[in-house]
Amino acid sequence: MRFLTAGALLIWVAQVSAQDAITLSGWDTLATLKVGSALAAGPTGLLYVTDSGNHTVRVFNADGSVVSAFGGPGTAEGQFDAPADVDPTNGLVLVVADLGNSRIQRFTKTFQLFESIPLYATGPQRGQIPTPSSPSLELGSVSPLIPGRPVSLAVSPTNETFAVDETAGRVARWDASRRFAGFIGDDEGDQVLLAPVAVEAIGDQVFVADNGRGEIAVFDTFGSYVRSIGSGLLSNVSSLSAAGRFLLVTEPDRLVVYSVNGRREGEFRLDLADAAVGAVEIGDQTYVLTRRHLLRAAQTVTGARR
Repeated sequence: MRFLTAGALLIWVAQVSAQDAITLSGWDTLATLKVGSALAAGPTGLLYVTDSGNHTVRVFNADGSVVSAFGGPGTAEGQFDAPADVDPTNGLVLVVADLGNSRIQRFTKTFQLFESIPLYATGPQRGQIPTPSSPSLELGSVSPLIPGRPVSLAVSPTNETFAVDETAGRVARWDASRRFAGFIGDDEGDQVLLAPVAVEAIGDQVFVADNGRGEIAVFDTFGSYVRSIGSGLLSNVSSLSAAGRFLLVTEPDRLVVYSVNGRREGEFRLDLADAAVGAVEIGDQTYVLTRRHLLRAAQTVTGARR
């Protein structure tokens, strides 16, 4: 979920980083969902919502008017089983985490499927289907393949793909050619992930919300650990999204803003009937997704502190 403008956030950050959290209020309901699971914003200001209850990705204008929907329940290509996340990338390619079908699906901007990438959590070659030429697959051997569960994904500016695999408890990585390149936060790394739930890519950094550690682990795009953010303070993260060079962290009852260098810039309480599962910024507008509704705050995180 990238390419979101920070708008007046830069001014707000300079003025309010030391102030206490405030409560956002005055919500407009833009859409009702069966089971909302993720929210993203594209470079042209469109909103993308994964509705896992209807097994679709729904697309809205910033005012909440409907643009389109694609997907539908099933296992065939282009169909979904409880989609968990979507990344509009640069607006030309849409990438969807097809949770129940254990795969990542890539679409054109007109919602035509052109690639499906399977995800496996275990087996001779984790992350992808092994082939007879794989050196780890001996002739005649039988090794069980356990499907992965991609609960969150992000595509970097240089086209690497990252997906949190709930089954493996790690982040799968594919290079720009969509070749599987291993897991981030694996047992052999210098920062083992305990319970990753969300991933976001900003520039050459990959941010992974790890509710097991209560923090956000930061890696480079090759999977090397860089640092941690919010250690011990973030144990209930729902999603991560980029707002320019800032990171917006969604928890069920609050939004927390960090700069990409790890500085905590502000906190906003959410007074909502349902728990928040995602949030994005488009210009000076804040949008929040719950399981049932797509909402727009009358009081924005950028304007509330002026």
